[in-house]
Amino acid sequence: MEVKYDKKYVGKLERKWTAVTKLSAKIVRLETMIETLQEDLKNFGRGNKKDASLALPRAPAKNICKGHKSPITCVIFHPVYSQVTRLTVSCKVLRTLNSERQVVTSSEDCTIKIWDYEEGQLEKTLKGHIDVVQHISFNQDGSRMGSR
Repeated sequence: MEVKYDKKYVGKLERKWTAVTKLSAKIVRLETMIETLQEDLKNFGRGNKKDASLALPRAPAKNICKGHKSPITCVIFHPVYSQVTRLTVSCKVLRTLNSERQVVTSSEDCTIKIWDYEEGQLEKTLKGHIDVVQHISFNQDGSRMGSR
């Protein structure tokens, strides 16, 4: 005697068992992840894990300023946020119109770059150093900038 099966039920049992096996594997992975996270939480701040600041959530970067060819050595924001200033650098006078939005970076590529940090755009590149620019700073009113 031959048994006839409805076509919609053919292979259904095999599919169910496959789904069950995938779900059980996923449960095992999640349980392992929970154990790892609980261990990290237990060891947090004891010195045997990574830097604690890495555990803090961070907002995504607003802008990424690309332009230096070597590592950056110093980053400084302009101290005055609402006036037009004169910057004297290497005996050159620059007239800057967006001083309230400036950030200045120095680099091992012997340059100083002035950025508009609201837009993330490079405003000016200052050349003239013959060695790595280690430090930059403004005077109190932001009218002059020095570097070494």
